[in-house]
Amino acid sequence: GRKVAFQGVDTGEMNFVELAEDVEYVSAMCISKDRGLLAICEQRGEDKGSWFTVFNLKDVGVKPVQAVDCGLGSDGKLVCVAFSADSKYVCVVSSKPERAKIWDWQGNKCICEYSQMSQPVTRASFCPWDSHQLAFSGERCLRLFRRKDSNLKPFPEFSGLAESKFVFTDHAMMQPPERSMVVTTLEGPVFILDCDELIVSRVIDAPFVGQNVNAFTVRCFSQGTGGFLLGGSLGMISLWERAADSADSGAASDEYTVHTLFAGRRAHITNLDICDSEESVVLGFQNSDIGTLTMSSIFVQREAKDLTANIISSGFHCGSVSSLDVAVQRPVAVTCCAEDCTVRIWNFAANSCEVGSTFLGDHPLSVALHPFGYLLGVGFQDKLRFFHVLSDEFRLLREFPTRAAKVLRFSNGGHLIAAAHGKIVSIFASHSWTRVATLRQHSGTVTSICFDSRDGQLATCGLDGCVYVWSCTTWQRVGERVSRNTEYSVAAFAPCGSLVCGGVEGHRSFLKRFQCIDQGVSGLTMEACDDIELQRGTELRSLVHVGDAGSSYTLLAGTSTGSLCVYPYPLNQSAYDEYGLHIGDCGHLSVSADGRTVISGGGDGSVFILHLKGVRQAETEAMGEDTTRTADVVLINRADMMVQGERVQLLEAENKNLQSELERKIAHLHNEYKITMQEKREQDQREIQELRRRFEALQAASTQKERESLRIIKSLESSHISAADQLEGLYERKISYEADRYVALQSELAEVQRAKERVEEKLRSEFDAERQKLQEAQQKMQANHQKELEAMRSQLKFNLEHFHETLDTTETTCETQMEQVRVSGLVKLKSQESLVTQLRKEQDSLLRGLDLMEKEKEKISKEQNDAQGKIESLGNKVEELKRTVNGLRVERKERDSTLAEKEKKISELKLKVSTLKKFKHVLDFRLREVSESLQPKERQIAQLKSQLHELETEFERQLAEQRAMEGSLETKNQNIARLNNEMKRLQDTVKGRDRLIEQFNSDLLKIVDNPDVREWPQFVKQMYHKYVLADKGTGPRTSDKEEQAMEELDRQMKLMEKKIRSLALKGGRTELACKMDIQSKSNQNSHLMAELNTLRTENRELLRAVKNLQLKLKHYEAVPKGGDDMQAAGAGARAALAQRPRTAQPQQLKKGPTVGTSMNAQDRERMNQTLLQLELAQQQIQMHKMEINVLREALSKEQKQGSQDDSMEAKPMGMHLQDV
Repeated sequence: GRKVAFQGVDTGEMNFVELAEDVEYVSAMCISKDRGLLAICEQRGEDKGSWFTVFNLKDVGVKPVQAVDCGLGSDGKLVCVAFSADSKYVCVVSSKPERAKIWDWQGNKCICEYSQMSQPVTRASFCPWDSHQLAFSGERCLRLFRRKDSNLKPFPEFSGLAESKFVFTDHAMMQPPERSMVVTTLEGPVFILDCDELIVSRVIDAPFVGQNVNAFTVRCFSQGTGGFLLGGSLGMISLWERAADSADSGAASDEYTVHTLFAGRRAHITNLDICDSEESVVLGFQNSDIGTLTMSSIFVQREAKDLTANIISSGFHCGSVSSLDVAVQRPVAVTCCAEDCTVRIWNFAANSCEVGSTFLGDHPLSVALHPFGYLLGVGFQDKLRFFHVLSDEFRLLREFPTRAAKVLRFSNGGHLIAAAHGKIVSIFASHSWTRVATLRQHSGTVTSICFDSRDGQLATCGLDGCVYVWSCTTWQRVGERVSRNTEYSVAAFAPCGSLVCGGVEGHRSFLKRFQCIDQGVSGLTMEACDDIELQRGTELRSLVHVGDAGSSYTLLAGTSTGSLCVYPYPLNQSAYDEYGLHIGDCGHLSVSADGRTVISGGGDGSVFILHLKGVRQAETEAMGEDTTRTADVVLINRADMMVQGERVQLLEAENKNLQSELERKIAHLHNEYKITMQEKREQDQREIQELRRRFEALQAASTQKERESLRIIKSLESSHISAADQLEGLYERKISYEADRYVALQSELAEVQRAKERVEEKLRSEFDAERQKLQEAQQKMQANHQKELEAMRSQLKFNLEHFHETLDTTETTCETQMEQVRVSGLVKLKSQESLVTQLRKEQDSLLRGLDLMEKEKEKISKEQNDAQGKIESLGNKVEELKRTVNGLRVERKERDSTLAEKEKKISELKLKVSTLKKFKHVLDFRLREVSESLQPKERQIAQLKSQLHELETEFERQLAEQRAMEGSLETKNQNIARLNNEMKRLQDTVKGRDRLIEQFNSDLLKIVDNPDVREWPQFVKQMYHKYVLADKGTGPRTSDKEEQAMEELDRQMKLMEKKIRSLALKGGRTELACKMDIQSKSNQNSHLMAELNTLRTENRELLRAVKNLQLKLKHYEAVPKGGDDMQAAGAGARAALAQRPRTAQPQQLKKGPTVGTSMNAQDRERMNQTLLQLELAQQQIQMHKMEINVLREALSKEQKQGSQDDSMEAKPMGMHLQDV
């Protein structure tokens, strides 16, 4: 574990990080939040102890920036490391001793330390919302800490969480603004903790829904509504995504949507991480497999149960090794594991896994490798399959319907294959792939099969206590050894021809050797030569011989305790060596063809490679060299070869094109160089001739000037002497004047300095006084806070720490005020210094005036030397011309070197061209990957469209049901109108009858009131004609029939009274039926109103969903249309309905007359109220019908606009469409 490497997920290329030479192993590492820094914890040798090194990932090549010695000594070990959010600090936690340190890694300084940890810590992290707050978790330990100055102060325990009852395996912080933490435990529950209130927000007893799986690691993500991802045992992952709040679209609620998936490996997921862009997830399995998944595949395929992780680095078996075999011609071995469904090819010369394959759903039980090493047989539960071993995969060749072949062997020549499945042994020929024979002699399960060295005999043994030897030519049994109450587990032929078997007889484990003696026609006689009893509780699991018949050979035996026993021949009870290897049984042993390598596989999933010395060393060197030479020879698919050949041809053609282009450019540059050199040579010749001409002219002019200068010098000498005398007098007067002025300025300067000192003293005294006042105020505030602190000592420790933070803030404020006063004093001081500087500048200007006067004096003397200087300058020009010629020669050499540099740049351009080609291939691969990643989104869009279609169908169905209900309501209204008409007709009939009875009563009352009895017969006759004969339509009868008329009148009166009673009873029944019908209609209307309220709620939800869609479409449309149109249409519909006169519709109920009925006032009032409510309900129904039509039109318009907008994101659209 002393290597750290970066592996490309796409290309598979691996680059190693250069660590120090004395690093023994790497114990932990972490990466910063911005992915720019990498911290690696190292354990160094030579008693250097524990270090951590910070690497810069943004530089070209991963280079160390800082190495820090943690000072733990040789016994200490760093167990975890974490970067702060701003990457300024690094927290490291060590064991032995258990302590935590925070380092300023750039300054190589420990700024904080905590050494009072009672339990070991396995993970540390900084809180993303506060760089001064940390979280530690481990065995029986979970606590938050706050860094204050140079101390780490622990927070109280989380309320509702008993730390001592759990082993915390991992924790992760939620992304801000949430201040929560997700913690996983070895016992099973997952806790969501509130870091502000220090309470348990939620306990998840079953984090993997429907699976009995424990969570080992957790990471949080902010994609969508946020959540966290759990990694657990047996390759299970669980996605906990926050559910969106329906009341406020886009906001997250406290509920989670859980999806449990299988990652494709039956191994525990011990580590996982999510990349910074939250596009990919990397999984670390217990068997050292490293796989990747995309977050999009988890979100899109979350309804599925299985996902297949892209394994970028294969590990080892995570269960017991089921079978093992070794090739003869190649240094490779094959192993299989039924628990993780994998078959692996190991190169024991290079100590690496060359090929690994996982058979999901099929459990490999046994494997056998052809002696050549290119053919592989694998026994599964349902079939026996044979594969070609290619360079990177297994290619299926043949398969046979042989079930549960637990023992599989190739013959030494490779032409035969023996497979034991249950009590049967099947023999196949590898050259024709046919079944040669089937051996059915055992009555128990066959446990071992082996061929002799010449492939002439096959030995089988089983749990039935039988050992059989079969002829490989006739496939007849030629020898047997039957032992009752014995179970044989393993058998192997010795180089001398004897058969060695191991088994159990009762509680006795033994190792027996049988001498096979040929008896001719009668077959073989198997005599027991050696019988070695093993230790109690030890059973043999595998046997193999090393050596041949021509020399000494040795027996290697694997036992159930995981040890390897070495028995030299002849076998002896006490003469053996024992070596401990596996935890569990040593179930499989194989020896390489050269006899120098032994490979063992055990129940712990480990594969050991042992090198033998002193056995067949001289005889097997040549064979070992041949095997090493064939190690690099592999099989490859023809299609892959053709692809690689086409790629080579393309590269060769591209190389030729580049070479021709390069040669063309070189020839063009050569031509340009020749033309340029010729032009430069001609230009140089012209310049040389011009310089020569100018040189001759200058020589003539210099001679003339020399003569003129001599004359001028003589004339000037006399004038200069007189002028010098005058200037000397003038200068002496000026010097005396300036000296007096200088003295005055010196006195002014002294005065200014004294004033400056007074001002400084005054400012210093004011500053001290202000500082004293602030200190006194600070002391008073501290005293007040101290009193408050004494009053609040009874409160919790958490409140006490908040008080300290307030005190620190107050101190900071006071210090800030003091700093402001100090800065204002410094500003005043600087202003005085600027005044002094200005005075000094004036003094300097005066001194410069004196210097100028001296320079004028010197100038006169210099003019006298000008003439001589001009003569010298002419000579210098001649020298300069010579140097120019030499410079031109140097320039010519520089141009030659420039040409060489251009050739070098051409070579660099070649390299850049090749690099650009590589980038092109990488970009093409990225483009393909992006196109593949877009396919799930297109499928999701299609799925969302189908869901929208289903929602529209459901909406239309509900609308049809509503229309049906409205039709039934209209039918009921018509029935009510018909019954009302019938009731009105009956009421009119009853009214007529009442009037007739009243008239009869009034006539009868007139007769009774008439005192003249003699007139009564006349009145009776009139009543008879009026009420009796009028109904019959006949004329008046004769007087002799008056008695009969009276009787008929009585009968008619009785009949009329009976009819009146029946009509009253019928009217009461009709009234009761009307009441019941009206009550049922009222109930139906109430149900309809409830349904209408539900529809109104759904309409409001539709309006809200449309508004949300409009908000989402604002990013893609210039002016929002759908939501405004819909609101305007809805408002217009309501206004139109409000302005309509409330007139009775044809289908509405009408109030009929109540005269002559038996209904009381309360019933009439209730009837009127019911009718009014029914009218109101019908008006509301009409209003909602219009609103629903308007909403449907607006929704169809929004759907058309949404289908035309192809740039809309798939997921937000899907979420809102599901809400709709």
